[in-house]
Amino acid sequence: EEVPAALLDQLAEEGRLVAVEGQGNSGVARLFFKAGGVVTGRRAFNAAIKPLPGFERTHAFEF
Repeated sequence: EEVPAALLDQLAEEGRLVAVEGQGNSGVARLFFKAGGVVTGRRAFNAAIKPLPGFERTHAFEF
């Protein structure tokens, strides 16, 4: 999974956000930081957690 842009847009200048991106056992904790109006992210450590309610990926049609 990815962090929704709506959450990153809420970061204040010099604000930080820690989130786990990925699925199942392949998740990665990332630290996001806003400076100069630009949000950057860096890998922090491996992590495996279930998505919080409301953040689950919706299934889409696939061939």
